[in-house]
Amino acid sequence: MDLQTQQLQAMNRIADALEQIAQGDPNAPKPPKFVRSIAEFPNFDWGAINATVVKSDRYGAAIVKFEGKEYGRKSKDEDIWFNRKVGQTQDSNGQTKPVYEVLIRFGRSAKVKSIPEEIRELYNGRAG
Repeated sequence: MDLQTQQLQAMNRIADALEQIAQGDPNAPKPPKFVRSIAEFPNFDWGAINATVVKSDRYGAAIVKFEGKEYGRKSKDEDIWFNRKVGQTQDSNGQTKPVYEVLIRFGRSAKVKSIPEEIRELYNGRAG
């Protein structure tokens, strides 16, 4: 194999590795996706989840670091969350969309729904 072929193969391996990095490693550990009440956000103890505040503003933590990765604050409606971009994907129309992973979300409690009678009978041992 000549030198030019070897160099081309090496460049292809580098390009493949860079593509994997850009799209994120699917085997990499995922953050725990903590969920807390919105009322906890102002005084949240970031050390309790092994995170540190990198930057804060008048609203509280703005950027936190968890396992060496930085997560930025986002908000919408009545939720606040910290996420980071981990890659990109294409939707069904071929449009490139970013992919994010969420470290923690502060929000309203989920609404609790009643359990139907048929299901209650199952766990009460009365189902036939």
